[in-house]
Amino acid sequence: MYLKKPMIIMVHRIECNDSSINDPYYQRNLVVKIDDLIEIINIILKSKYSFGTLKQSIETNNHLHITFDDGYKEHLTAAKKLKKEYGLKKEYCSFAINIGNSLFSEFSGMDLIYNIIQNNSIEELCNYLSIYHQKNCNIEFLKEIYIKKSISEIKSIKNSFKFDKEILKNQFLNKQEVIELSKLFNIISHGIYHRDLRYHKSFSQREIFNSKKHLEQLCNQPIDVFCYPEGKNDEEVWQMCKDSGYKFGLSINHAPNNPYKIGRYCINRNIAELSRDLNDA
Repeated sequence: MYLKKPMIIMVHRIECNDSSINDPYYQRNLVVKIDDLIEIINIILKSKYSFGTLKQSIETNNHLHITFDDGYKEHLTAAKKLKKEYGLKKEYCSFAINIGNSLFSEFSGMDLIYNIIQNNSIEELCNYLSIYHQKNCNIEFLKEIYIKKSISEIKSIKNSFKFDKEILKNQFLNKQEVIELSKLFNIISHGIYHRDLRYHKSFSQREIFNSKKHLEQLCNQPIDVFCYPEGKNDEEVWQMCKDSGYKFGLSINHAPNNPYKIGRYCINRNIAELSRDLNDA
């Protein structure tokens, strides 16, 4: 039923007219221009694909579904642009909201790390995380250490380093903007702390469930898809999602016949794989 990786594309930062995106997102290849996104969508549509719901894209393998991760401020602008460009139905596009950033201003994830580095030095942060070897003092290695931290350790990092809360606050959709977005397109959960949920699993269960509960209360609609932070998941995390009432779990890599490990194409980092699969379609 879910044999092939479906045509679900994933977007992180998107450069629109009103975007203000810092260098680390460009350096880590996480930014796409809105016109380039539309060009990629048009290429996919010229193949065998047409727009569809998440379920259609998974089950029929001839529908395109668009997803946006993290709930960045510019996602609302992009949503309005896509709605105008294609007249998309609400169910044809999904926006994964990290409620820690958007609803509670409990900033975490790599967005916090980028902000800390801009206000301190990467060496200071590496020393704090006991990364002493010079060649390992880089963003990618630092990320692998950071995302495995517990919630209390993440909070300790925030308390130990200077960061600009207002910049982070203005980077993410607020409650009213999430509500506005929910009237345009589908809202899905992206957790609370954007950490690797395979660690500290007693907290992971609560995080998975609570993110669903808060988004359902805010948007007044069912939230039945969970998008794994950093794409990290395993069998226990799948079961947590199932127990919490989610029908699907979105990852990066795809597992056949597993609704809780549905693969996607990051249009920045998986463009070669996307092109290959389009040619094979």
